[in-house]
Amino acid sequence: MRRLEDVYEQQKEKLKEKLQSFKSKYSITCDVWTSKNQLSFFGFTIHYIDSNWNFQEGLLAFKFLEGDHDGNTLSQAMIEVLDDFSIADRLLGVTADNASNNTAMITKLEQHFAVNHPDAGFSVSWNQVECIAHVINLGAQEILKNFKQSIDRDTYEINSESADKVVSALSRLAFLVRKIRTSPKLRRIMAKICEEKGIPFLVPVIDITTRWNSTFDMITRALKIREEISDTVYAFKDNSLINLLLDDSDYDCLKFLLKVLEPLKEITLRVSQSGDAFQIASVLPLYQYACDMLRESLDDLDEIDDLAIGIASAIEKLEHYYDNISPMVGVSFILDPRQKISSLKVIGWKEKWIKSVENHFNDAFDFYKSNSKQTGQIEANLNSENLFESGYDRYLKRKYDRIDEDTVEDECARYFNAPKQPRQSHLLSFWKENNQNYPILSAVTKDYLTVQASSVSAERAFSSGRDLVSDDRC
Repeated sequence: MRRLEDVYEQQKEKLKEKLQSFKSKYSITCDVWTSKNQLSFFGFTIHYIDSNWNFQEGLLAFKFLEGDHDGNTLSQAMIEVLDDFSIADRLLGVTADNASNNTAMITKLEQHFAVNHPDAGFSVSWNQVECIAHVINLGAQEILKNFKQSIDRDTYEINSESADKVVSALSRLAFLVRKIRTSPKLRRIMAKICEEKGIPFLVPVIDITTRWNSTFDMITRALKIREEISDTVYAFKDNSLINLLLDDSDYDCLKFLLKVLEPLKEITLRVSQSGDAFQIASVLPLYQYACDMLRESLDDLDEIDDLAIGIASAIEKLEHYYDNISPMVGVSFILDPRQKISSLKVIGWKEKWIKSVENHFNDAFDFYKSNSKQTGQIEANLNSENLFESGYDRYLKRKYDRIDEDTVEDECARYFNAPKQPRQSHLLSFWKENNQNYPILSAVTKDYLTVQASSVSAERAFSSGRDLVSDDRC
């Protein structure tokens, strides 16, 4: 055990040294996880861009929590971690799910920063980013919440007065799938049927109430094995169960439901990918994509249809978060040279919204321009590609290549007037190559592209935590 603690301290010191080796800002994702034996932990991942313009991320802390998971407890835990690594003054974005205790935590952090790090300009409205994957989950749940009705285990009757076809189909499918998954006899029958047909035995996917993706996956799998499900139920010879089987019209309803949910599934998978670091620049078009696709689905439905009501409620939910999104999201969108501000019109933004994003962008630019600490970072950007130049070269650079005020003032105009980059171009490669052309914007970019669109990184850390914090170890 002592050896393990020594290794931990050694690795922690190495991480501290690494985090002190650059002066730009960083962002974190965080989440709380409770183990099966009711031990609570607060996980933090850190994300930054190093001096060579390489994106870096890693686990910062896995802190044991005692007491309630309220704003006071969480903010104190975060402050302790940031102070321990001596990096509190460089914190930019905090990405977490949209639980009220996280907003309370950021509010407490804002108060702490106002006293201890006033130059950071940290605030709830600017620096808090709500996980887009969780917001998409809320939208999907709005669509599905009225369709998943329970079925009486004795009578096999749906506990709902709704006559909606989707309610009936989805409720019956969820019951049948769970029945097959939890019955050893039904599983054996299904496995034998698949063996006789010479096809792989695909186990039905169970629908889990708190995970809308499981509903999507359940339907997708059921469409692949619908014949095997029917054959299994008929072979089981239970008439009550046979009466629950879905017909072609039922499956057509579920296919349409899948079509409605498909964009939400696509967004969830996109923002959950490991190694795709710059999703923050895509958040605005992703939100717009979700809302636009849901509106298109409404065109095929009656306004009083249960599914139409659910879709309308989902759009309202998404737009609530869309309208209150962190200004850093808009700034990051503009800093993507493949998009820039003109692309906001392409995705259907109103002029007043575009003007708001443009104002936020100008505020960020002015903040970096006037902030004395950032001036040092800008000079570091200019010199980052010439670490081995001679003293004479550096002297000439100071004399002849120093950025004057006119160049600084013109920097944004030059960036916006330059052609957009191809869609396949790499963000950091562009900014690395152009950090001398756009020194202030490069400094902004180096910080803002560290902000994460989702808290998946922190949640991913908990996946390994399940192996470490087991019943046998605690």
